[in-house]
Amino acid sequence: MKEFFLLDDSVVYLNHGSFGACLKSLFDSCQKLRLEMEKEPYQFFTNKLMDNLFTVRLKLGEYINSSPEDLVLIPNATYAINVIARSLEFSADDEIITTNHEYGACNNAWEFVCLQTKAKYVKVRIGLPLPGDEEIIEQIFDKVTNKTKVIFVSHISSRTAQIFPVAKICSKARELGLITVIDGAHSLGQIPINMEDINADFYFSNAHKWLCVPKSSAFLFVHKEAQKLVKPLITSWGWGKDRSFSTGNDFIDMHQWLGTADVTPSLTIPEALDFYNKHNWNQIRNNCHTLLEQYLTKICEIEGFSNCYSQSDSYKQMAVIRIPDHLDSKELQLKLFNNFKIEIPVQDWENMKLMRISVQAYNTEDDLLKLYESLR
Repeated sequence: MKEFFLLDDSVVYLNHGSFGACLKSLFDSCQKLRLEMEKEPYQFFTNKLMDNLFTVRLKLGEYINSSPEDLVLIPNATYAINVIARSLEFSADDEIITTNHEYGACNNAWEFVCLQTKAKYVKVRIGLPLPGDEEIIEQIFDKVTNKTKVIFVSHISSRTAQIFPVAKICSKARELGLITVIDGAHSLGQIPINMEDINADFYFSNAHKWLCVPKSSAFLFVHKEAQKLVKPLITSWGWGKDRSFSTGNDFIDMHQWLGTADVTPSLTIPEALDFYNKHNWNQIRNNCHTLLEQYLTKICEIEGFSNCYSQSDSYKQMAVIRIPDHLDSKELQLKLFNNFKIEIPVQDWENMKLMRISVQAYNTEDDLLKLYESLR
């Protein structure tokens, strides 16, 4: 599958999780759309864009089992968490319950809001390997008090590459009247997403990661009952009684039009979904998982390396391995790239040093074998 991507052939790329990697066909389509935009900007933005964005939301909604009226297209996941965190109203001592597995930029958004409002950001420490679903839920909800307002967790955690039982977490939170915010940045394209089953108040994901569209494409889902809580992060022509860009839906109007911007990456999402269907992507994902599982076992046979999973359904195409404590994470990452042309992230987390391996359609067994031999 590597022929379908733009990646440098000289590099063993095992870091899809960081920024994704774009399909050639989608890159070309995006360039054509940009040319169309620049040839006749007025027609592109004023007469065509709203219909084109609706088509994207419709196709994406079919893929993730969501009404297009509950989705807006945005630049990235960090934008989404800022919309949510700055929309919700907090009082002093209100609590946002989260885990120690969350992405740093999302932590920053919540902590910034807590600094302004005197709310508290409470992290539940969950170790690796993750315990079973029921114990995860118990650990999270043991921290809930009468001050708790929000539960925030990842669907797939970025730094530790763990799949969390978000549907069960959202169900429990809804029973308690708590707001749920799910970071699905790594989910779209890597695992099935069913918004009806998950039943979160807020859910967001990047399309430019595992769906492989050009950079600056993501979606924000807001449950109909929660849409009244959301305020526009950017107030533009979709707001106000004289709004110029209107779909007849306040939620869509306030969040879809951010001013003049290049939204062409998001317009390639339907083509990405067609590509996935054409190439039987479910089978490709399963093949990637099998290859990753095989080499997790193999690499962990090297002295000092250890597995971070108690079961194989705790990850899909992205997984972490604990490396020996005496190694320097940054030095190892640089050495793997400079000496072996292997691009892979190695980071410190809690009291561990973790290497995160991403296996995408373009990776082969030779790539994983080279990593194993280089580490050995």
